[in-house]
Amino acid sequence: MFFRIVLKSLFMYVSAGKYKGKKILFPKALAVRPVMSLVREAFFSIIFKDIVNSKFLDVFAGTGIMSVEALSRGASLAHLVEYNKKTKATLVKNFSFVEEFYNFFFQRAEDFLSKKDLFYDFIYLDPPFNYKNKINLLEIILKGRLLNNKVNIIMHCPFSEDLDINTSKFLVYNLKRYGGSKLIFLKIL
Repeated sequence: MFFRIVLKSLFMYVSAGKYKGKKILFPKALAVRPVMSLVREAFFSIIFKDIVNSKFLDVFAGTGIMSVEALSRGASLAHLVEYNKKTKATLVKNFSFVEEFYNFFFQRAEDFLSKKDLFYDFIYLDPPFNYKNKINLLEIILKGRLLNNKVNIIMHCPFSEDLDINTSKFLVYNLKRYGGSKLIFLKIL
């Protein structure tokens, strides 16, 4: 006798902090690429001393795992920007246990970054790997309503992708490779 099990969703787990071990839903039907736990843990080990009481912006939020991790580790608020409205139900479920302040914005990343006051301590950009306008996102942040000029900007992208980052406007203060992806840590000059 043969049984076939069809999984409609998978789970990830919060790796540290207040919500350590909590399940984060990752529906297979959603066209999102969740951040691997290795990358999440490395990311937060780099910024750990600055995350407490910080304001975290998660652009291309997908399942929301990075924001939940940030809040779990002491961030005071998280704003999540996601264009794919199909993720709404998943995000609501994934934040059902979160007590800290958060808000979802279902709109294009470019629109949010150009029209909102950017008062964040961390801006985490995780566009789809085939997204062509990664550098444009950085330019929009520069031209936008940036209220914190000491903001840390972190971009997750394919390791093989060469980004032409304007080094007269941005300082690349860290770059880490994890398998086929990399994290680029930037500050505005």
